[in-house]
Amino acid sequence: MSGLPELLSLAEAARKLCPHGSTGRAITAATLRGEAKRGRLRVMKLAGKFFTTEAALKEMIEQCQESAFPLDSTSVAAEAVRQSIASETANAKSQRDVLRETAKALKKHLPSS
Repeated sequence: MSGLPELLSLAEAARKLCPHGSTGRAITAATLRGEAKRGRLRVMKLAGKFFTTEAALKEMIEQCQESAFPLDSTSVAAEAVRQSIASETANAKSQRDVLRETAKALKKHLPSS
């Protein structure tokens, strides 16, 4: 069947990723099932067994590398919070200014004591 990607069982895929447990922590078929549940590994179920492809493994590795150091997204989120606080502070100042002006105007109409 040419043109079709080679399907790997999750056990075979785990052995390809981590031959002989070379990373110190073994990657197992259960590890890959967990990645599939998280949506990071594309799998297909045939005859009650899960299979994946080398391309799907490469995609998963890229996604895991990107999520290992989410500094950009954190700094973007922190900047959004800073801008929100600055906006709220400016809004509070403008509300306070409006209240001061209203108080001045009302004081003008009060009889002097």
